[in-house]
Amino acid sequence: MDDFAVDLARRTMKELGGNRPVGAPELAGVAKLLLLAGHVSPTQMLTLGALTLLEEERTWYTALHKDPARTPAVVEELLRHITVKQFGLIRRATRDTVIGGVVIGEGQWVICSLRAGAYAPHGRPADYRFDPLGHQGDHLAFGHGPHQCLGQSLSRVILEAGLTVLARGLPGLHLAAGRQLVPFRDSKTVYGVESLPVAW
Repeated sequence: MDDFAVDLARRTMKELGGNRPVGAPELAGVAKLLLLAGHVSPTQMLTLGALTLLEEERTWYTALHKDPARTPAVVEELLRHITVKQFGLIRRATRDTVIGGVVIGEGQWVICSLRAGAYAPHGRPADYRFDPLGHQGDHLAFGHGPHQCLGQSLSRVILEAGLTVLARGLPGLHLAAGRQLVPFRDSKTVYGVESLPVAW
């Protein structure tokens, strides 16, 4: 992977004229980061999304089969409802800050829960329900402000296309084993499942 990425970076730089401020190793590192982030996270999210729809929100899986136009709203709600960043995002405070009555000093590190950020501090029961029509994508799955994920558009395309194809092509899709037998990636940075046994 490293040799391929560096070779691709060198060839690309040569085609562009070679006079670029970024060296081949740095460009290769960026390419690898985008490739991994654009493949691993969306793939795991697609699998978790399918699992959620098949096991917990079957009505919405059926709705996608009947009306693929609902897919974007369902994807946004899946992004609000579940996350592959199970350990959250690590950030460092640039100044003294108070959040929810807790003082975070300048220079202190904090772990931000993406899923918790989708809910009000004293949320109503309705806030926690899976409701693609009621929540309209109010989540932090791709970060916020200057820290937004560069690959969010690609991720949305992967999720929307994948769920549309599944729901339209396999309306009878279901788990072939109980959820308790699904092997989850509990200790990995990117949460998901190792495999998802299904039948139709």
